[in-house]
Amino acid sequence: MLHILIIDTSSTIVDIMEELILESVSGSSLYRAQNFVIARHLLTIVQPDAMLIDMNMPDNGVLSILAERNRICPATKVMIMTNYEDDYLQQKCMENGADFMIDKYYGYPLVIEILQLLWRASE
Repeated sequence: MLHILIIDTSSTIVDIMEELILESVSGSSLYRAQNFVIARHLLTIVQPDAMLIDMNMPDNGVLSILAERNRICPATKVMIMTNYEDDYLQQKCMENGADFMIDKYYGYPLVIEILQLLWRASE
């Protein structure tokens, strides 16, 4: 089973991602967080195989979430979702352990492809 944590303040985006993932990645369990506190709690309990994080979390929350991931479950694959061209923050995310930078509105096929590869590798 593939455990996936989606961290985004937009419930609409999370709903879309959940629907796409459940249709495309069988054997996955999904968890959602809308802020750093919930994300940290779920990281500790679930220790997900993969995380999708909105790069534009309030107060540079993405970097705090990455730091917690590095401390709690460093093997978790991280996809940063963004629709902004903030090269500085993207670079900081990659330096702090993000594995992929993905366009938030057009990158869904890539997210599904990555999750399917992770699922196959976990069998």
